[in-house]
Amino acid sequence: MNKAVIFDLDGTLIDSLGDIHAALNDVLQFRNAPPLALATVRGLIGKGSANLVRRALTAQNLAIDEASCAAALADFLRLYSAESAKLTTIFDGAIDALDRLQDGGFCLGICTNKPLAPTKIVLDQFGLTRFFDTIVGGDQLASRKPTSIIVLVLVLQFFRNPKRETLVNENHIISPVDGKVVVIEEVFEKEYFKDKRLQVSIFMSPINVHVTRYAISGKVVFSKYHPGKYLVAWHPKSSELNERTTVVLENNTVGKILYRQIAGAVARRIVNYAKIGDKAIQGADAGFIKFGSRVDLFLPVGTKLNVAIEQVIKGGVDKIATV
Repeated sequence: MNKAVIFDLDGTLIDSLGDIHAALNDVLQFRNAPPLALATVRGLIGKGSANLVRRALTAQNLAIDEASCAAALADFLRLYSAESAKLTTIFDGAIDALDRLQDGGFCLGICTNKPLAPTKIVLDQFGLTRFFDTIVGGDQLASRKPTSIIVLVLVLQFFRNPKRETLVNENHIISPVDGKVVVIEEVFEKEYFKDKRLQVSIFMSPINVHVTRYAISGKVVFSKYHPGKYLVAWHPKSSELNERTTVVLENNTVGKILYRQIAGAVARRIVNYAKIGDKAIQGADAGFIKFGSRVDLFLPVGTKLNVAIEQVIKGGVDKIATV
């Protein structure tokens, strides 16, 4: 299992009390109620925006029926989303700590009761978005923390990396990932080979292991990252438009094969360990698609396949082809 750390946001990485205080008092002003002191608002925060607004209305003796609370909450979310990073500050050392964790190979996540829209604004404001592989806001789930952390723990199952015993064989091309074979066809590969190749595409569902493994032993002769969109994995243009990496391996038996990691609709970062000149060992970890969903293999035309459409295969174990 890859290492992972789940962060809260407010009070852990940032202090957003100033902006929350301002938006909440604007809500009260609209209702001809006096403002609340900063220290009072700090004591009202907890268990999400709906509870915060209800407590503020109660503190100022305003109506707290369902319709009144819903209207006040809508006003608060609108006001807070419009200015959620004006008075907010980041704690000293937060970026340095995140840098060190990321450099150490940790997968990082945010689980906060703050609604997703202002969460993203704040993270972008302080340059924090780049650190996190998944972000769960308080308005995305039916439950609040700590229950919602269970959901995030399930999300982190993406990052598991079970040990696989690969029987290294120079005549075999093994599956680089867990998943289902969804495409087998001859195509024109235009990035590297610039000729016809046999494409085998493997789709990874949310419950699959998302580690990428080397399909053959040999040498890494090409490795390139492409930023891009996050179309659903089955979109016909996802292999050309989505975020992706292209890696070419070569050995004396198979020749050259290409594999492409393709990010899907909820993907946020592709990790590619392969560097030009590296020695690849069949079955060894070659990368990770964080919330990714597809890997395409491009083999020489005429390669004898050992898989079929809709077949479920296991990375580092099952044979894709024999040469």
